Amino acid sequence: MEKSDQITISIIQPKLIWQNKPANLAHIEELIWSVTETPNIFALPEMFNTGYTINKDLAEPVNGSTMLWMRQLSAQHQADIVGSLLIKESGNVYNRLIWMSPDGHFKYYDKHHLFTFAGEHHHLTPGISKNYIEFKGWRILPLLCYDIRFPAWCAQAKHNYYDLMLVLAGWPQTRISAWNALLKARAIENSAYVIGVNCMGINENGVQHVGHSVAHDYKGNTLCFLSENIFTNTVRLCRSEQNKFRAKFPVLEDADAFQFL
Repeated sequence: MEKSDQITISIIQPKLIWQNKPANLAHIEELIWSVTETPNIFALPEMFNTGYTINKDLAEPVNGSTMLWMRQLSAQHQADIVGSLLIKESGNVYNRLIWMSPDGHFKYYDKHHLFTFAGEHHHLTPGISKNYIEFKGWRILPLLCYDIRFPAWCAQAKHNYYDLMLVLAGWPQTRISAWNALLKARAIENSAYVIGVNCMGINENGVQHVGHSVAHDYKGNTLCFLSENIFTNTVRLCRSEQNKFRAKFPVLEDADAFQFL
């Protein structure tokens, strides 16, 4: 696999229409085509095709219409596309993060921490493991929304560090201060780049989403921030600079040995 010291990620922060797949896909496609840079990755929010919902009737089979849409768009732009949607498989429904490559192959991660406050545990099946993504020599930890409240799940594996944590979310305005704080904390404690991708819009229950997608570096410095009504931003990450910092300030070497694999 080709290795690259630097990668570029375009954050797509759409204003989603609740449970309206055609409108959401059309809106996101327009945003992707509006990006003037040529990124390696387009990152979409959690449940980008429907907005946040636990309506199992909206779940699609593996390689359903939304995944076909991802595959086509990824090939057209020669960039990986990452986003989550409800997937039905073997009698279960998962909130599944799909990492689609231009050649049509994909990897995935199923959300591990179900949000009991919203009743997710009554409708969805949790994932059982972390699935790291290897991309151009980068080791990436993909997570979904509620996962970032659990630092042990986000923690670095001893001597097998990831470079980037990519978090896709449908985080509401009412708890946006927690989103802001948790993403920054995860970057600092793991000496890793952290990108959080959220959406905008309101659902039929009146829950408001105001974006606040963000990229932090391995020190917790903010590289970019998307306030409400900002739809895209592209950020460049550099692994050699991160490695220099880790060598100079080797806090990860002093971390506890316990971790989830």
